[in-house]
This record gives sequence, structure tokens and C-alpha cells, in this order.
Amino acid sequence: MFHAAGPEETTYWDLFHQLLDLTGRPADSISVQPALINDFSTCGEHRPINNSLVSDALFTRAGVVRRTPEEVCRTLIAKWNAQRLGADAGHGKTAGSLR
Repeated sequence: MFHAAGPEETTYWDLFHQLLDLTGRPADSISVQPALINDFSTCGEHRPINNSLVSDALFTRAGVVRRTPEEVCRTLIAKWNAQRLGADAGHGKTAGSLR
């Protein structure tokens, strides 16, 4: 998740809200206090606020297709819902969204 943004400049807070939007849950249904990652880092090293990753050489050599943060978030939610659907199938339940 740290590099879900790829080369686009974004923050963890932005990624969180993209994931939340894709779940269909209203933002006021979750209580989250924004904080800078360096305010609670226990490893003693500075962490970047911007989580973008400039990886042109890596993408070119690996032949990886770039995705936007929104595409990555949509993929994560789709996989999560598919896993829920599979897990619920054995119990006679149906899984819809994250609601």
C-alpha cells in the first residue's frame, strides 16, 4: 500500500479516502484522526509524507503497466469483495460490498 500511488503525488490520507469512497461507506461512519506519520513513528527514522514512488526504470525493465492510485484501490476492493463472496458461499450468505 505504501507505493499504491506509483509516480503520482498523493498522501496516505488521500489513499484512505479513495478506498473509503470505493467501499460505499459514508465518511462519517468511520472515526479517524489524521496524523503525520512522523508523529508516531517508532523506528527513529524520518518517513516521507508524500508516498509517491518514481520507478520509471523498474517499470520499464519489469514490463509492469502503470496504474493510477484509484485503479489500485479499485483492484484491492474488488479482490476483497471476491474473497468475501467465496468465504460466504459456504455459509449460504451473499457478499455485496464492504457495507
